[in-house]
Amino acid sequence: MPGADGFDATFIVLTENVRRHVEEEESVLFPALRKSRLDLSALGERVARRKNQLLEKMPTDAGDRT
Repeated sequence: MPGADGFDATFIVLTENVRRHVEEEESVLFPALRKSRLDLSALGERVARRKNQLLEKMPTDAGDRT
């Protein structure tokens, strides 16, 4: 909660972690994925199907996690 002890420090750490993650994706992971010549559309469809399967198993009171 903003204003709580440690909030600012936690937010800064989280922000830096996200920035490092994005940098790694853009500079390492995505280029390697492009070189792999995988069918990214098919992979995306598989991931979406699996996500829907898992969401169907989730209890209805778990809230919207999409």
